[in-house]
Amino acid sequence: MSWLTEYCKAAERTDQLIGQPNHALLLAVGVFGEAGSILAELKKRRRETDAYPASRNLLVEEIGDCLWYLSRLTAVLDPCVVQSLDKRTQALPRQNYDLLTDAVAFGVTAGELLSALKNHNRKDAKERLEPIWDALFSVAGGTDIDPYEAAEMNLQKIHS
Repeated sequence: MSWLTEYCKAAERTDQLIGQPNHALLLAVGVFGEAGSILAELKKRRRETDAYPASRNLLVEEIGDCLWYLSRLTAVLDPCVVQSLDKRTQALPRQNYDLLTDAVAFGVTAGELLSALKNHNRKDAKERLEPIWDALFSVAGGTDIDPYEAAEMNLQKIHS
């Protein structure tokens, strides 16, 4: 079983939104909110540089939270995509060439995903899953954060 499949199952056990009307939309709101938090942390990191020592820990937490919402949303929208995303993310390069550009692309894609679900366009939302995964993993790589570590820490946080 793949890492992402196992993570999706663990995340599902902690999903308190199951059964809510508009479950997928609520998860997309979570993705969008966490994307905003990641962008805010990156902006503070750029502005404050060394004067902001908590930056890494906060980014690990925000990336982990975003992975939770995104993995849940992926499993809800199209469980078959989970396996291909796992293979895809393992092949992504861990280094980043322009973190700001990748971070903005991540935020834009999160907005597009939310917009698609707001408009009840699940097909369009499904098409956004690969680009947003790629963008999130690019941001993680550009900040030297292991997304697998962030996901594991997220599950530990949820269980504590």
